[in-house]
Amino acid sequence: MNGMGKSSFIPAGEGRYSLARWATISPSFVELAPGEKTEVTLTLSLPNSEEARRAAWSILMVEQTAEKRSLDLPSPGSENVAFGIVPTFAFGVFLYQNPPNVSNNRVDITDFRLTSEEATGNVIDFKIENTGDGISYCTSYVELTNLTTGQERKLPVKQFTILPELIRDFKFTLPSDLSPGRYSAVGVLDFGHKEEIQAAELEFEIAPE
Repeated sequence: MNGMGKSSFIPAGEGRYSLARWATISPSFVELAPGEKTEVTLTLSLPNSEEARRAAWSILMVEQTAEKRSLDLPSPGSENVAFGIVPTFAFGVFLYQNPPNVSNNRVDITDFRLTSEEATGNVIDFKIENTGDGISYCTSYVELTNLTTGQERKLPVKQFTILPELIRDFKFTLPSDLSPGRYSAVGVLDFGHKEEIQAAELEFEIAPE
């Protein structure tokens, strides 16, 4: 996956977080009649090394195969060309592995700012990046405080999963009924670390209409 989570295909085992190099499927070929089912075994053989102390993932492709059929060739001397199309289908299954002894568990807030969008009004952009080696299960929220009255409001909590080297970009829409005045916004990110959470702060003003 790229930084924003879009999938792309690279040769099996070449990615830094590739699970394919440690995975085997048995059997790798099965033949099924309509309505029939069978079981296959996925085996992960992780080495006792530092590189195994990080998350890994891959896509397991299940592909239909079909026998090639003979073609009706054009008569000798004809200018026609014969070719055949055999329709098949395939689908992918994502495989994730997150070891309990991940050596670097780290998620950072990389951007926290107020922007204005025509469709939704004022929003807080909350950008997060997984700079560690483990899959993190996160909770983030934004607390608003009116610096004049001391009134506090908490925007809806967002819970999400983020893989190593990926970026998640969230938008927290400000309530339309905020009273005019100056506010403090504190963004909090809990990424499951035993001793640490991330936080960011900004101040902004809601002008009278």
